[in-house]
Amino acid sequence: VLFIALKAKDICENMQTNNSAFESWMLCIKTQLDKEIDRVMLNWESCETKEGHYNRFMYRVMKSCDYFEWFSVDKSKEKELAAFKILFETSHFILNYPESNAKETVVDKSEAYFERKLLDSGSLYKNVEFDCKDQQLPVGVFIEKKSKDSAFLTRGHSAIDLWGIKGDEFWIFELKYKNKMVGLVTELLFYMWLCEDMVKHKFRYDINGKVPSIRSFDKLYVFIKGDKARKIIGVMLYDEVHPLIDENLIDFLNLQFRNKPLEIKAQRYSTEITLL
Repeated sequence: VLFIALKAKDICENMQTNNSAFESWMLCIKTQLDKEIDRVMLNWESCETKEGHYNRFMYRVMKSCDYFEWFSVDKSKEKELAAFKILFETSHFILNYPESNAKETVVDKSEAYFERKLLDSGSLYKNVEFDCKDQQLPVGVFIEKKSKDSAFLTRGHSAIDLWGIKGDEFWIFELKYKNKMVGLVTELLFYMWLCEDMVKHKFRYDINGKVPSIRSFDKLYVFIKGDKARKIIGVMLYDEVHPLIDENLIDFLNLQFRNKPLEIKAQRYSTEITLL
């Protein structure tokens, strides 16, 4: 059994940091030692704050239990997880959406810079032509209505770096520039799970009147509203990457997804904007 324990402060930090990214570590380690590790058990210190980062952490734990049959939580945390599941199943969730265009100028050689450059280059994944594609899709989740006090996961700041639609496939991209943190896996998984709940209409858009076309949102809205999505493809898009994130990890993850409408891929790009 691989035991993983998190401190309370790690629950309320950026999920891609080394101390918080439990999914990344357990997947990387289990990929390397699959025959030696039968189960993974997660435990954590009690957290006083029950909002934002805490809810996102519990959402990730819940999804990990759903997706990985070898994953479980410590017996002392089973009631806490069960209480969160009830909250999740009985709440009515609302998603936010783009309300302004992307900034015309971005800092040179930043992640935002490469997002824009890759989008403008006409290619996000080698040899794939998308029906439509764009950047910075907000994925803030709220209970009942969008407000500061009703934020469920984080306060509306979360966004998918790049996204595209190809037939019945919804592609999402997590882009990294000079960032070799293993938490890339955690971050992409979180957005893929969130998008799965979006296409299943657990997370919904609440729009009265004209649907905004900002950042191609109107096309995405029609795609989601019309139940056209049959598969979610998540892509790790990077110029350099942690050495444990390799083809073996990708294959292991996709084996876990074999009965789910998800697939994970990796794509390296050069800073001269070519896909490798």
